[in-house]
Amino acid sequence: MRGNQLLLPVMPCLHGTGNASNQHFPAHCTARRRDRQRPLQDLAHRAALEAVEPLRHLVLERQQDDQQDENPDQDLNKLWWDHVERFQLLRRPGGRSQPDWAAKPHFTIAPVYYHNYMLGELLASQLHNHIVHNVFKLESDEGVSYVGQRKLGDYLRSKVLGPGALYHWNDMIERATGQPLTPKYFVEQFIK
Repeated sequence: MRGNQLLLPVMPCLHGTGNASNQHFPAHCTARRRDRQRPLQDLAHRAALEAVEPLRHLVLERQQDDQQDENPDQDLNKLWWDHVERFQLLRRPGGRSQPDWAAKPHFTIAPVYYHNYMLGELLASQLHNHIVHNVFKLESDEGVSYVGQRKLGDYLRSKVLGPGALYHWNDMIERATGQPLTPKYFVEQFIK
């Protein structure tokens, strides 16, 4: 498949079911879903959009949690949709008066869910940087491909997958890349 034929993944609009025909998904969600299926010409742009998605959720959750604690008697659904519009760039549905903020499992049963996504993105950028510069010994990642690279498989088996749970996760990262987990490579790759 050529890069310009890849589609953005269809992400659930509100509650994680991915079913845009569900009554909980207003019309603006199905329109956004169609927008996300447009082919992207620039894979770097696509990667950046996907990589920063957990950041937007983290900021939304933190803002909601802090402001909810400051004033638990306020209209929490209005607060939720104010944050959704600001950080996720979704329009609030007209005429809806349901406790959507409470339907988000990340506030109730999985409070550090998006943090784990972000840690994964940081690790992916750090591993990518290390692979490009230390395993492949390239100056940049322009045009780099992991396909068919035996030395990549050998590196991942010996430094990442092979140790299993022998080391604490940050010790494994340091052993595999030469330094503990850092946001440096994520910022270089996506924020620039």
